[in-house]
Amino acid sequence: MRKYVLAIILALTSTIGVRAQMFAVNTDLLWDAACVPSLGIEIGTGNTTSFAFSAFGGYKPWGRDAKFAGVQPEFRYWLSGRAMHQQYIGIGAIMASFKCPVAGKIYDGYTAGAGVTFGYALKLNRHFVMNFHAGCGLLFYNQKEYFEGDDYDSANTHGEIESNASGYNILPTNLGVTISYILH
Repeated sequence: MRKYVLAIILALTSTIGVRAQMFAVNTDLLWDAACVPSLGIEIGTGNTTSFAFSAFGGYKPWGRDAKFAGVQPEFRYWLSGRAMHQQYIGIGAIMASFKCPVAGKIYDGYTAGAGVTFGYALKLNRHFVMNFHAGCGLLFYNQKEYFEGDDYDSANTHGEIESNASGYNILPTNLGVTISYILH
């Protein structure tokens, strides 16, 4: 895990000098409305490209007994010819861990996948941009799935927590409205 974090930090620091005037800090308003804090950055890597990285996580959103955390790196190609302006197409990944109750069952595990995103950045003023985006992709998951009230963890042998469900689905991977502050 340390290797991945170090690789991301190196990638971010190596691109800052390329287009320092195109650096933005953002938050996703849909995640925030669901009481799940999110924070992201976007760095212009060329005239028509940028790299975005966001992280989100929550514990007991709206009082529900759920917790999850994840990260989403994404490479974007801007069709307007200018980074962080108008339409873009992006390819990205998502990695998340979760523990959520749904209809009397508990889902506890992790997911990882990749997908394509389409978006539009609406310039509000010199520094603020509102970004509308949606995307889908292939998500792989590995999880424990059991009914509420079951003592699933102690029922396993040797105290090991084992997954009992895994697979993949085509699902939305990126859906939101992001507000960004561009630093010049």
